Amino acid sequence: MSEILQMSKMRTSEMSMSKLSLRNRNFRCGLTLKEDHDKTVVDIGTCNLHKVHNSFSAALKTLSFDIDGFAYDVWYFFKHSSARREDYKLFELITEIESQVILKHVSSCWLSLRPVLQRIISQWENLKDYFLTFLPKQENFSSKVETTAKYQSIRRALTSTTSVLYMTFVVYAAELLEEFLILFQSSKPLIHVLYPAIGDLFFKLMNNFIKKSALVGKDGARQDAKVLGKVDVGDKNNLISLHDIEFGHKASYQIELIEANKNLDSVKAEFKTFYQTVTKYLQQNLPHDSDILADLQYIHCTNRFKNDAVPAFRRVAEKMFTVLKHTKFSTSNLESYIDTIGHQFRMYQTENLEG
Repeated sequence: MSEILQMSKMRTSEMSMSKLSLRNRNFRCGLTLKEDHDKTVVDIGTCNLHKVHNSFSAALKTLSFDIDGFAYDVWYFFKHSSARREDYKLFELITEIESQVILKHVSSCWLSLRPVLQRIISQWENLKDYFLTFLPKQENFSSKVETTAKYQSIRRALTSTTSVLYMTFVVYAAELLEEFLILFQSSKPLIHVLYPAIGDLFFKLMNNFIKKSALVGKDGARQDAKVLGKVDVGDKNNLISLHDIEFGHKASYQIELIEANKNLDSVKAEFKTFYQTVTKYLQQNLPHDSDILADLQYIHCTNRFKNDAVPAFRRVAEKMFTVLKHTKFSTSNLESYIDTIGHQFRMYQTENLEG
């Protein structure tokens, strides 16, 4: 990493952060900069989009139903055969459900699984008729299709009473993460909303399975990212009852239907573990404990009048002075620089930004 910086003639003393598109390179690059230039680089972590995707991936592995594998198998079964796709299309005449192409899930982008599962759920009756009724009647089914691992995987899922429940829950969980991802896929400067967005993400996840007493302060206001990032999601004292956990409206409806004939406590326990895994991963990897990010939230026009705003910007000025002191934008006097930034921020507080 140091060699690349030297070749590019970048002055690392003037860098505030770096980001690469690949997760491992992000990590190595950030580690190198932090070790070599700890005092002159503002550490706000690496790409947070990768971290959210990876948290979802880690949580999927805790489920007993291999949803990712099932989605891939269904897509692959139709991919190379136009005849199979044409046969499948005919089932809309029987079920009166429009037969739609099965979408491909990109494993490097885990939340692409949500629209894939939504499509599979909408096609569930057509898929059952095709794989369980139509295919077994076809010539060479026993020798060329039935014994394949992909068909057996598909068949197990289609004959299970809980497959749709699992997929519905995963769709709900993916939606909890999606707002954060959409926000930070923007090319706009959003460093001032990162810290509150992390807090929002934590709260949105924890609100499904953690007691309110761990999520809000004595004044009833939601705790910030630093506090939520330290909530022990494995502590039984923080967890709500298994039967009171929120699984999403559609998944809860599925649970109600199935529980008339079958106990689903083990499935609910898996969903709770899913929540815990996602949340714990994000707690360990998102920069929720970053003082600089917490202070930068006051750039936002809705936060500029809060009591902590001016002191926060003085701290930002002190940190940035260290980073910028060797550039043409710097001043040789720390106190003077802090006063200048403080004055500019108070001017910002007086501006009318409506509209």
